[in-house]
Amino acid sequence: MRKTIYILLLLSFFAFASEKNDEKLKRLLTIIQGSFNDKVYTITIQKAKEYLKLAPENDKYREKVAKILVYSFVKSKRYNIEDIISLIERLNLSKDTKIYIYSILLKEAKDNKIKKTLLLRLYSLTKNKKFLIKLASILYKEENYSQILKLPNQKEINLYKVIALYRQKKYRELVNFTEKMSKFPSENKDEVLYYRGLALIKIGKKEKGIKTLEAITFKTPKIIKYIANYYLKNGKYIFAEKYLKMLYLEEKEREFALFYLGYVNEKQKDYQKAYEYYKKLLKAKNEKYKKLAMQRIVYLKSLGKLPKEKLYSIRVVLYKNVDKAKRFIENKKLDECFVYPYKKFIGVYCGIFYDKEESKVEKEKLKSKLKIKDIVIQRLEI
Repeated sequence: MRKTIYILLLLSFFAFASEKNDEKLKRLLTIIQGSFNDKVYTITIQKAKEYLKLAPENDKYREKVAKILVYSFVKSKRYNIEDIISLIERLNLSKDTKIYIYSILLKEAKDNKIKKTLLLRLYSLTKNKKFLIKLASILYKEENYSQILKLPNQKEINLYKVIALYRQKKYRELVNFTEKMSKFPSENKDEVLYYRGLALIKIGKKEKGIKTLEAITFKTPKIIKYIANYYLKNGKYIFAEKYLKMLYLEEKEREFALFYLGYVNEKQKDYQKAYEYYKKLLKAKNEKYKKLAMQRIVYLKSLGKLPKEKLYSIRVVLYKNVDKAKRFIENKKLDECFVYPYKKFIGVYCGIFYDKEESKVEKEKLKSKLKIKDIVIQRLEI
């Protein structure tokens, strides 16, 4: 009997306490609603915290109060997102409420560390790939390649993983990872092939790597130049010519393409065609290719591979024998100069020009460089 009375008293106490608690929660709700409507966010935050501490998990207003709390934090401009995230995790809220709150915080977040935390939580809750893509993008900008590689495998972010593997010099892993193109969206195909090709070259599979680069649909000038250089170095001039002609269409690479188109044709013993390419470079803005082209023309003419024609050149000095003239060229490092008979002497001539006015400009440069006054322009049949 006593035991029954005790239980009844205990139940009565809890009922009274619960009723009292309910009254307090009602009062807190009234204050929260009023202060929130009046935009007095400091009071809203304080009372919302009290409410969430007192309210049981099955309270029908609990989730709404949590949303109001976060919104008030944001509006008050006095908050630490990390503290809010910690609070939300402790409250054991529903999935939908967490998604709502984390989405609000993500819009407000300025710090990448916070953004990454929120994006990871949102992806974990929703499995929406857009959050994973944003996270991968931030990690990529930070060059945080090791963290990119820890992300789940998803088509939409696998290109970031390819780049991460390349940057970390994990070339074999990259080759294995890119074995199946079905892992990647179709719009990423060219970039994947680019890194796969380079990785193959890095691990010694050069020919396979080049073939992979050739499979790229829209090749950048950088890729075209890379392939052309490979074929040039390996003496595959027909293939090199194909890519050099493509490169010629790019204005910034035109002078490079012209010189090596000349070189390719020279190697294939089509000297006249080579000459036509070299000749175009004699008025080039790039001094490097201009001098190189001039050297090749002088060399081909010295071998008698080209028909003679009347051209201007700059006579620098005269010697009685060829050896001294050649030694002068060597000592002064005059790569674009050559020896040519002048009366009973051997002249050192520099450059060949179709335009006399252009030769005058070069004459002044040589006078300044060699400190020789009596330099003359002469027309030669070479």
